[in-house]
Amino acid sequence: MKSIKLLGIGLVTLLLSFLIVFLGLEIYKHTVAQDLFRARNPYDLVIKNARIIDGTGQEVYRGDIGIRNNVIMNVGKKLETEGAIIFDASGYTVAPDKVEWPKTLDWLERDLASSLLRYPYHRIIVKEASNPHWIGKSVKALLANEQTTIAQLAKDNRGMALIAPKLDEPEADNLFTAFYRITGWRSELLGKKTGKIKEGFQAKLVVFNHRLLKDEQIIKYLIQEKLPPIDYIIKGSEIQSIKTNS
Repeated sequence: MKSIKLLGIGLVTLLLSFLIVFLGLEIYKHTVAQDLFRARNPYDLVIKNARIIDGTGQEVYRGDIGIRNNVIMNVGKKLETEGAIIFDASGYTVAPDKVEWPKTLDWLERDLASSLLRYPYHRIIVKEASNPHWIGKSVKALLANEQTTIAQLAKDNRGMALIAPKLDEPEADNLFTAFYRITGWRSELLGKKTGKIKEGFQAKLVVFNHRLLKDEQIIKYLIQEKLPPIDYIIKGSEIQSIKTNS
């Protein structure tokens, strides 16, 4: 009887060993297959022939953008497209999406009216306001829009502001530095991997037809901390057609 029990335990152990080896081989084959697929198909989405403003302050250049798993994997010329969605950006400019100021920033918080009397306008970021279009923008940017006045801001009973620390804000004296100020510069301050078209950064991009506007008109939008009218939003490998003024 004892021998039969030992034999049964041995058989069960042997079967379990075979099962473990089988499962291990299946997992290995699946992993190798995934690695081969990624090697042959390195991107989920390739944006081709783009005019790129990369959010670093660098001048405009042309190239392709390879994206996988919602991350920019490569920026270059003639990227591999096998197995990827292809977006032909010929005639369009691709830029990072605007980086918003989070409301949870550990900055000094004051009511908007008193802040207008005490701090430089570029350091006052509207946190709460009756007008939702003011929220997240600096007072300096709001005043660049002739429809907004100091008197209107001061009279807003709901107005609350975050006071940014003393920062060397970059000048928006051309197209690429104006974009940098609301994208890459903010991501640097916040320590985020967004706001730039660079390897390892999140793929949150906007696409617009630069031929419909002069550079001066686009810069005017950016100085108001708004994007120019955009045609597409790209988040990871998803492309959304849209027409809006941000």
